[in-house]
Amino acid sequence: MKVRDVFQSVRACPPDANLAEIGHLMWDADCGVIPMVDDAGKPVGIITDRDAFIALSTRNRPATDLKARDVACRDVVTCFADDDVGSVLAKMRTHRVRRLPVQDAEGRLIGILSINDLVLAAKPDRQGKPGEVTFADIALTFKAICAHSAPTGRSGGEAQLVGSGR
Repeated sequence: MKVRDVFQSVRACPPDANLAEIGHLMWDADCGVIPMVDDAGKPVGIITDRDAFIALSTRNRPATDLKARDVACRDVVTCFADDDVGSVLAKMRTHRVRRLPVQDAEGRLIGILSINDLVLAAKPDRQGKPGEVTFADIALTFKAICAHSAPTGRSGGEAQLVGSGR
């Protein structure tokens, strides 16, 4: 199976788009990620709903003041439409990402491949033919993506109530 068989269309933003505009794009497209592209349409960053929320909650500035370039992850992991899905799953596991911008042969953004797309395309393990994605492939990828990171500045093992004055 190739990426071109399962990837979805995607909306993108330029580096000078603000987080309010990006939030509207996410809402309209019912997605949690917007790739940032340069003038040639090549992916140069990626913004998740999590990135936007953390930027807004830690910088104490309005969404209209924060630009994509201020919050986007610049270490973009991508794939190509002709890539084999098995190699893309390995890339997702290695980089612990759920979504990959899909590029054409010239490097321009043409879509996005999410783990959700692959879940929906997966076959039961015993029914999978060579080159198809199986439930086992998906489970291994989720296990790698979802592995716990070392917490930063948080105490482990107990819930914390925020904003209660306690």
